[in-house]
Amino acid sequence: MSTRTIDSEIVSYLPLLGEGEKRSLLGIIEAFLKLKQPDHGERVSIEQYNAELDEALARIKSGRYLTQEEAEAEINGW
Repeated sequence: MSTRTIDSEIVSYLPLLGEGEKRSLLGIIEAFLKLKQPDHGERVSIEQYNAELDEALARIKSGRYLTQEEAEAEINGW
């Protein structure tokens, strides 16, 4: 299957997903992209560590998170 076909298939599935599923998928994509970064696996500076914590707290404050119950319900739907 070509990359273009895979891209088209992924795009065709997106409207079928609920908001929680889309958030989960986005998290997975972000995790994959982080793994591709050249500095993956290396120690981070305290500044970067704090910036990542600030980013995570901002996501939580804006409501971009799943509760334990929501995560469990999503997992049970797999």
